[in-house]
Amino acid sequence: PTIQSICNRVLWLEDGLIQADGPATDVIMQYQRHVAAREERRHSEDESDTEVNLDASQRWGTRRLEIVSVSLCGEDDEERTVFFTGEKMRIRMHYRSAERIDRPVFGCMIHHQNGINLFGPNTKLAGMEIEYVDGDGFVDYVLPELPLLEGGYLVSVAAVNHEDTVTFDYHDRAYAFQVYPSKRTLGYGVVTLDGSWHVQSAPHVVEPHIDPEIELDSQAVELKS
Repeated sequence: PTIQSICNRVLWLEDGLIQADGPATDVIMQYQRHVAAREERRHSEDESDTEVNLDASQRWGTRRLEIVSVSLCGEDDEERTVFFTGEKMRIRMHYRSAERIDRPVFGCMIHHQNGINLFGPNTKLAGMEIEYVDGDGFVDYVLPELPLLEGGYLVSVAAVNHEDTVTFDYHDRAYAFQVYPSKRTLGYGVVTLDGSWHVQSAPHVVEPHIDPEIELDSQAVELKS
């Protein structure tokens, strides 16, 4: 952001070779996408098992209904850990139950890397009544336009009973992802609110100009009368 604010032109060098040269915004976007792709490749190489493998400090519940895996996907439905502000994001929770569970509720929470809880939607609050689950399936939470700004984020997921008195499965801040800015990123903070600016000038009142000499003459006339 600092480079973009003070430079009109940017030259991107990688291992001594020119990768891009041009307007600051365009070159910085190319560089950020390059870094994002590199991080995604590194994550893919390190990730060998999609099954949940969390310790007791991150996972708890009765397990009558289990969340067996969670995937974060983009517009192309491919699983990844890097996203850009404004693009589509889907949180998919794959579940498994060995028996019929009536009226379960699925939810998630998005946390900023500094610990702030940003938003915690669930199927019950959304008015989605799930009659029952039995066996395998999945539940999606879809963000058509990701409102998060640049930074690191974590996702928690949960499955509970309808009254929220029994936790079947809870994964606490177990799924990390990174957000990079896009060309539509026009602010600072954690989220973009997609607001708009409007300017309205106040009416300018023009005071009538009075010649001082004429004003004195009129006062003299009033005194004589």
